[in-house]
Amino acid sequence: ATAIMQAMQVIRDQAAFAKIHGLFRAASGVDVMCDLLFSTLPTGPGQRRSLFTFLPKVSKVDLYISHSWKCSSWLKFLAVSHYLNLDFALLAFFFSCLLSVLI
Repeated sequence: ATAIMQAMQVIRDQAAFAKIHGLFRAASGVDVMCDLLFSTLPTGPGQRRSLFTFLPKVSKVDLYISHSWKCSSWLKFLAVSHYLNLDFALLAFFFSCLLSVLI
């Protein structure tokens, strides 16, 4: 129980830090999915600007999406697709399978 309480305190501290520094932004599901999808495309250095800079700052969060460098962009895209809308996730899955066969 103590480890869970410590983990929750770490999350609260990180959320407080993000709020103080204006890191929470308002984004729709479509915004998130497009940004994830475009992050999979190859670009040269400095050619891609993140959607993050264009989103309005907010003080409260309904849903927080984190990321891990351990999994590929496609896996992140599919995981978020599944969370936001299963039909879109299945379509993205079949599209990625088709692309992998064609490439």
